[in-house]
Amino acid sequence: MSKLRNAMTRRVLKLLEEESRKDAEKYNKWYADFNQFLKEGLSTDYENTEPLFKLLRFNSNFSKEDFISLDDYV
Repeated sequence: MSKLRNAMTRRVLKLLEEESRKDAEKYNKWYADFNQFLKEGLSTDYENTEPLFKLLRFNSNFSKEDFISLDDYV
């Protein structure tokens, strides 16, 4: 059961990362609804910290309404 959970988690994280690159506007709408779960995952799922961190979005100084990934900001 643990292997299945880990495989599904990795697959969902990969899908979300691909979606964030492919359609940023759609992902930002999704992120506005579910960002709390991603942040909770960062503090509880230590195996997937890096993939989860890539999914986080932050407000930038350039635009207060838009979210931006840390990779895009730097």
